[in-house]
Amino acid sequence: MKKIIYSLLFLIGSKAAFGQSVTISPSETTNQSNTGGENINVIANSNSMGIYGRRFNGTFASKMPILAGNELFRVSAGGWYSSNNSNESQHAAIKFNATENWNISGSGTKMTFTTTLNGGTSQVERMVINHDGRIGIGNISPVGKLHINHLATATAAHLHLQSTGASSSIIKATSTAAGSEWDNHFVNSTSAASNLVYWTNSVNSTTPLILTGQGDAVVERNATIGGYTKLGSETAAPKIKMKTITSTTGATEGSDSSFPHGLTASKIIDYTVLVEVTGGGVWVKSNHLHFTERQFDTEINTVNIRVYNNPTNSGSILSRPIKVVLTYTE
Repeated sequence: MKKIIYSLLFLIGSKAAFGQSVTISPSETTNQSNTGGENINVIANSNSMGIYGRRFNGTFASKMPILAGNELFRVSAGGWYSSNNSNESQHAAIKFNATENWNISGSGTKMTFTTTLNGGTSQVERMVINHDGRIGIGNISPVGKLHINHLATATAAHLHLQSTGASSSIIKATSTAAGSEWDNHFVNSTSAASNLVYWTNSVNSTTPLILTGQGDAVVERNATIGGYTKLGSETAAPKIKMKTITSTTGATEGSDSSFPHGLTASKIIDYTVLVEVTGGGVWVKSNHLHFTERQFDTEINTVNIRVYNNPTNSGSILSRPIKVVLTYTE
């Protein structure tokens, strides 16, 4: 009987909307290959189909305008789990609400989606599509195009990207401006060095920043820099690179240690030399005078770096490790 009543209601509505182009039939068979279940089949030849709900305040005889917060329509689903129970709150629903008092110039609306948590009995609003198109997940008043409220953990992130293959997980950002197609790649690997986050411009084939799982950061100005870092404007800033060298101090006071830097000397703009003091754990720079027996001097020429032990004040840095950091331009 209920199926007949529902069919008549839908048929009346569809007749008014679509003429004779729609057929509605309650059936336990949705199509020739799928049987079982209670279904309402709506079949049309050329017109669009839909379920249309219309709400007003007041009475049929004296209709009043919609007010902000009024529920206009809902599609909900629930089910039976025990005798003598018909609690309507135990379901999932899509609700349509007014977001302002309606008049001839404004009729704002929003959609909300609710579900019931496993082990719970009350429906909770999970997502909203607001009148301005902003989407809130766990937030009923989103302030951005997508606004997510969530108590994140390592296993329950705000946003989880998972690639189904060996390629990167990617967030892509584009605009209508030429050359603005930026990709943010997340690459997972069993090797820390191969765990990467990097930004690349797919139009200009540039990768200006790479972060590795080892904590290294590679900053490039453009694809032709070849490992250099460039700071500042396109024309004014130099392309900078750093290099480290290790060696050992001379074995006696007054002796020196000379070793090649392997660079064009005119490109070197700075260098730092550190020498480890006997006993380990303490490193000093040149011309150290606070403690005795730790004094040395340095110079750099077109080929080599030279470290000179002081003739009378270097007894604690004889035959000790040297570390050099050079900064140079392209």
